[in-house]
Amino acid sequence: MKYQINISGIHCNGCVNLIKMSFEDEGFTDIQVKQDSNKASFISPDPIEQVNTILTKVFNELKEYKYSNLQILE
Repeated sequence: MKYQINISGIHCNGCVNLIKMSFEDEGFTDIQVKQDSNKASFISPDPIEQVNTILTKVFNELKEYKYSNLQILE
């Protein structure tokens, strides 16, 4: 399924790349992180509850960023 989230704290391309690498480490694919809209989309085979658990773990490690509004796009 394709998911989308809002992310606060993105200031530069380094932020974008760090978030992308963290998502790749968790097995997410087709990752798009957009600094201008503060949104990210990605594909995961996991159900939304599991994706939320993974995102909570990722963003606990990336303390300068916060995510919200997890949605299924497809």
